[in-house]
Amino acid sequence: MDVKLSDPIGISAEVLRLLDVPDGPKHVFYGALVDEVVQELGISLEDHERQRLLARINREGIPPRKISNFIFNAFQVIHDEGRIPEWIDKYESASEIDPNKFTQAVRDGMSRFILERGIQIHNLDPEEGANFLAFQEHLADAYQFAIQRSSNIEDPLVAVQSQSSVSTWDFVVDTFDTADSQEIIPVNVRAAGALFYIYYLGEYMGIFRLVDALTLNWASGAIDVVDGDGADKLYSYWKKREDRLTQQEMMMQVKRVFNIGDARVLNRMVVNEHFEGLWRNLMTEVTDYIDKRTEANGTTEDFSPVSPKGIEHVSSLLAYNLTEHCVGMTHMYIRELYAQLQEAIEILRDDQVMEHFGGRRRKTLGRVIEELSRQEDGRGVNFATINTLAVEGYNIFTWLVVNDVTDEGAFNDFLDSAEKWIIAKSSEDSGFDQDEDFMEEGDFDEFEDAEEFEDEFADF
Repeated sequence: MDVKLSDPIGISAEVLRLLDVPDGPKHVFYGALVDEVVQELGISLEDHERQRLLARINREGIPPRKISNFIFNAFQVIHDEGRIPEWIDKYESASEIDPNKFTQAVRDGMSRFILERGIQIHNLDPEEGANFLAFQEHLADAYQFAIQRSSNIEDPLVAVQSQSSVSTWDFVVDTFDTADSQEIIPVNVRAAGALFYIYYLGEYMGIFRLVDALTLNWASGAIDVVDGDGADKLYSYWKKREDRLTQQEMMMQVKRVFNIGDARVLNRMVVNEHFEGLWRNLMTEVTDYIDKRTEANGTTEDFSPVSPKGIEHVSSLLAYNLTEHCVGMTHMYIRELYAQLQEAIEILRDDQVMEHFGGRRRKTLGRVIEELSRQEDGRGVNFATINTLAVEGYNIFTWLVVNDVTDEGAFNDFLDSAEKWIIAKSSEDSGFDQDEDFMEEGDFDEFEDAEEFEDEFADF
């Protein structure tokens, strides 16, 4: 250390420099901290994502409070960007622009431009020549945008006049044909369907809340389940009560994916504000199609002169929407929530619990839930409708993955599920008004399709 001991400021600067060298104490500490937090949050990081996350944290530092939130938000940015930084690197090396111009602020501005405009490159390999050429113009626009922002150029006239392409534009506008190549990610759509199912049964029907109450009553001695599997299940549920996801955590994911409820979301979480409109449009298209087909066919059932193109188009838009919004750590939450739902249902199905709440005649799961609901809320639940909304809703999401109107059998199954969902929803007389609760009271008889759902969920 080439610093005089009589120079305390020089010594301080040198110590700070040594702390900040690659693999130095600060970097090692940040690495250990990130690993601890992502493990606690249940986040799975690829090596390149970890490196980018650490680079961002080393660059920005970590606040003294709410460290988990800060790291999670930083991870969300890294996850949303995907491979965009690689595209920016590729553009930098391929352009004749001074590398010193590519500051971190410019890079961040380019990423923001690409994400906000929905340019679909975050999952594409920039090393494929055709892809790079196809998106090179978008990257040039992103660079121009970032440079203007970093230079505080806000005047739109200045922004337009600074683009050299204006004088050579041939008045051919972008018709957004690239939207046709947008990718649907099946696992994201199926995950959204699973969350839809879990929400209806776990939260809307109240299975999570009812089993919490049942366990509390058992622990206080109000319910006589003293031995056997039932007591083991209740004791296990009681012991793990602090480890399970909370209602607030579940509703945060429901808010994020479907914009249902009033749960608060974390910073940088994007709420899917378009789901409601797209879902309503799909149900409207289904209703119109069924009406027109019935009117056109008369007594003929084997042929339909009515085009299903409207359904196909809206279904594609909804699938794209869910692909973009049911991502990241939401998948982890859904898997854990489904495991919690299965654990709760197993408790309700226990023979001793059935005996206690099932009455003298019909000892069924539906009867148990109905009786528990009466005891806790002073009213029962309407089992058949909630079951229809949960199961048929999930079936609709499953069909969205395929969206093939030419497969007559699958398409008719989809129409049947959608029609049942619409009828069940209309029986509640609620609709999708923002001023009202998205879900009203419903009606459910038995988990008739639970095993079928479990088999399908295993693929997710």
